[in-house]
Amino acid sequence: MLRPADYTKGQAQLSGGNGKFGVVYSFQDLWNEEVLSATYTMEPFCGSSNLFCGDKDKMIVFTVALKNAKASARWFNGQGRYTVVDQFGKQYSDHSEYLASAGEGTFEPTLNPGQGIGQPAKKDPVRMAFLIDGNSRITKFVINEGRLGHNEQVLRFFLKGATADEDGAAGDPLNVVAPLPKGAQDPTDPSGATALAVGSAGKPGDGTVVPTRYYDISVDSFGDAPAGTTVNSQPPGANKKYVQAFITVRNNTPNPIDTSWLRGAGKHFLIDTDGDSYEYDDALKASSDDEAGGQIQPNDSVKWRFVFEIPVNTKLQTLEIGANSSRLWKFDVSGS
Repeated sequence: MLRPADYTKGQAQLSGGNGKFGVVYSFQDLWNEEVLSATYTMEPFCGSSNLFCGDKDKMIVFTVALKNAKASARWFNGQGRYTVVDQFGKQYSDHSEYLASAGEGTFEPTLNPGQGIGQPAKKDPVRMAFLIDGNSRITKFVINEGRLGHNEQVLRFFLKGATADEDGAAGDPLNVVAPLPKGAQDPTDPSGATALAVGSAGKPGDGTVVPTRYYDISVDSFGDAPAGTTVNSQPPGANKKYVQAFITVRNNTPNPIDTSWLRGAGKHFLIDTDGDSYEYDDALKASSDDEAGGQIQPNDSVKWRFVFEIPVNTKLQTLEIGANSSRLWKFDVSGS
C-alpha cells in the first residue's frame, strides 16, 4: 500500500505560479493539462496501483484532462509529476492513476500530436488518487512542472479554505474539494475533510451503504435470532440469547475478492447502553447456520448474518462493523 512521506516546510520555496481548476495550462514539457475537480473519498481506487483506505486513511482524488502538445507521439507518465500538501505541511507524492476506458492496470497512455484524454466531452475521465491521513485537509495541489513561457518550476493550486498562514497563500474559491460523505465527516471540521475515527451509518434498514476496504456494506436488518439458531452447533448459554445483523456485502473492485477481510476478530461489536461490548460469534449465511465465506465476483454481492451472543434483557446502543485494517462504521440499534 502506498504511504505518505514526511515533508518539511523549511525548504526553499520553488518558483512557480498559481493555478485554477477549469483552466487549461501549457507546460514546458509540452503537455497541456486542466484540473477539473477534486474530492475526498474512502472508496477503493483501482488504477495503475490499487489503493484501499486503512482505519486511519482516506483519499483525495483529482480529475484531470491531458493533451499532447508535442509534434510527435509519446506516452504520459504522471509519477513524480504531482504533489499534495496538507495543513500540517505533510507531503504526498505517491499516487495511482486511472483512465476509465483502460480500467485497472498500468496507466501509460500513448497520445498522438494534439490528442487528448480526460476532457469532459469524451466521457472517459482521468483520475489521480493519493492515499492520505484521515485528519489531513489538503491545502495545495502541485504540478511539478513550470508553464510554457514562464520562468518557473511548478504550478500550485491553492485549494479553497487554505490560509496564507498554513501554506503561503490563501485558497482560490474556484479550487473546491468535495467533502467526505456526511457520515464520515468530523463535524468539528467545517471543510468536511477530517474523517471520524468511526463513521456514522444511520440505522439498519435505512439503505445506508458504506465502504470498508474492498467492499461496500449495508446493514439490512437487526434483531433477535430465531429460536433454534446455533453457532458451531451450539445454542446460546444460560440467560443469554443470539441476536443477528443481516448485511449485504458487495465487491467494489474489478477483481474477485475473498471475504476473509470481513471475518477477522476485533472488528464487529455490539455496544450496550453501559458501554460494554460484545464481539460477534460468527458470520453465517443468510438462509442457514452454515458459515459464510468464499469469494465475491466483481460488482456482485452476498448476504450474511453476523451473530452475537448477549445477556438476555441487554439494552443495546450501537453496532460497529468494518473490514480488517479498515475503518469502522457504527449503526444505531437502540430501537431494535
